[in-house]
Amino acid sequence: MLVGYGQVNHRDEIDPDRPSVEPVDLMVAAAEQAADPRVLAAVDSVRVVHMLSAHYRNPGQLLGERIGAASFTTQYSSVGGNVPQSLVNKACVDIQRGRAGVVLLAGGETWRTRTGLKTRGGKLVWTVQDESVPLPEVVDWLASWGGRLVVEFVHGDDVQVGRLLANKPPGLFADYRQEAFEALLAARFLVHRQETLPGATRTLYLAEPKP
Repeated sequence: MLVGYGQVNHRDEIDPDRPSVEPVDLMVAAAEQAADPRVLAAVDSVRVVHMLSAHYRNPGQLLGERIGAASFTTQYSSVGGNVPQSLVNKACVDIQRGRAGVVLLAGGETWRTRTGLKTRGGKLVWTVQDESVPLPEVVDWLASWGGRLVVEFVHGDDVQVGRLLANKPPGLFADYRQEAFEALLAARFLVHRQETLPGATRTLYLAEPKP
C-alpha cells in the first residue's frame, strides 16, 4: 500500500558564501511532506536511488537518522534508468513476504546548485560519512536483499588485506574477525555450508536469510 509521496524542488538563489543545500536535505524534506512523523518513525527500510551530484557512502543511513526512524536497514542502488521502478517492485515483494514493514524510497539531485556554485567559484558541500563499513551493517545489507547467497570472508592474514591495511593505524578495524562475522551471519541467516579455500585465508559461506 502506498502511504504517501513527496516532491521538493529547490529554486533558491545560489550563493557561494552561504551553506548549500545537499541531496539528503531534499530527501528529508520530501519524506516529511509525504508522511506523518509517526509513519516515518516506523520506517524499517530506507532505499535510495544512486546519486551523481553528491557522493555519499550510505545516504540511506543519513536519511533514516534525520527522519527519526527507530530501527532500519538501508540500500543504495546501482546506476540505471530502470532502478526506481525496480526498487518499487522489490519493496512490494519484501513487504508482501514479511521482510519489511514500512519502506521509504527516495532520490535527490542538486545539479543546478552544484553547477551554479562552480561557475561562481564555489563547490557543493555534502555530509561526509566515515568510509569504514561496520560488519553489522554489511550483514544487514546482505540480508536486505532477501535471497540465498554465497559470501566470502577474507581473513585478516590474507595477503591482499595486508596490502590494504599497510598504511592504516593498527587496530582501526578491531571487529574485523572471522568469529565476529560468523556470529553476525548466524543471527540473520541460515548457514547451509562453509568451506575454507586453499591457502586458509578465505572462507566461503552458503546462506539464506532467516524467515
